Amino acid sequence: MIGDLNLDSKALIFIPVNDHQDVEKSGGSHWSLLVFCRPTAICYYFDSSHGSNKKSAMEIFYKFKPLFKCEAAKVEEQPTPQQPNGYDCGVYVMSFTEYIANAFTAKEKLRKGVLQSWMKLIRKMESEITSSTVTDKRLAIREIIGGLQKQRIELRKSAKGK
Repeated sequence: MIGDLNLDSKALIFIPVNDHQDVEKSGGSHWSLLVFCRPTAICYYFDSSHGSNKKSAMEIFYKFKPLFKCEAAKVEEQPTPQQPNGYDCGVYVMSFTEYIANAFTAKEKLRKGVLQSWMKLIRKMESEITSSTVTDKRLAIREIIGGLQKQRIELRKSAKGK
């Protein structure tokens, strides 16, 4: 299934990482993010909890590395905004993903020499993703979920009324 994604042709690959070991069951206590950047052959590691998920991230990296078709690929831990609580790691991962994707979508396609731009982006991300912006995002997601729940209830009501 993953082979069908043609990962070897993608400039950026976002890989959310969970520390749960059993893929057959839900669980885990922490999320972090790996972003493979083909032009630099680096898989950047972002963790909002002081690198606590690094073991899981490295395991995922070694599983994905053959799919990158880039033997030189390596992992580099990045300076990352830190969460002040024990529950916002997933929202931080969404924030990092959105920030990086938007930044690179707004620019030309990735090419050699992107490293300087990448480092500027990371430094800027540190100041733009804060506990306040993450809290706002969490609340916005909560509103979206609440709205979807209301829509579902209304659809069920209208279906019963027919």
